Amino acid sequence: MAGVGQTAATRQLRGHDVDFGTHPYRYAGGGAAGAAEALGVELRLVAKTIVLEADGEPVLVVAPGDREISTRSVGRLLGAKKVAPATEEQAEKVTGYRIGGISPFGTRRRVQVLCDERLADLDEVLVNGGRRGLLVSVDPAAFRGVLAATVADLTN
Repeated sequence: MAGVGQTAATRQLRGHDVDFGTHPYRYAGGGAAGAAEALGVELRLVAKTIVLEADGEPVLVVAPGDREISTRSVGRLLGAKKVAPATEEQAEKVTGYRIGGISPFGTRRRVQVLCDERLADLDEVLVNGGRRGLLVSVDPAAFRGVLAATVADLTN
């Protein structure tokens, strides 16, 4: 892991004895698609982490990079009347990470995490490691084990 450094995300994973690999890449924006292209992996294997607000409360949604998150599905699951993306400022304040580097692990505030069921079917998923240009590969069981994530159908 030389040259990668630690982040709040990798510290949380280590603290829970989660095996993970690190995958640094040259960050050029583009979200999950940009990361998948830079690393030469299938987009469906790269998870995106989106901060939404459900009736004013932040929630993190982790979903495959090749899928669109359904705010309607999130609202139904949470019993929320209004679900919308958080502003960049709100997302960064809640997570402690910059846009493009938001990880569900090691967030500044403890936030409810929802994970799309398609990720649970994979042997390994790549998710942001807590800074731009760093993904970590984990067993999707870590979302439940470390984050107590709710797994459901959240995408179109």
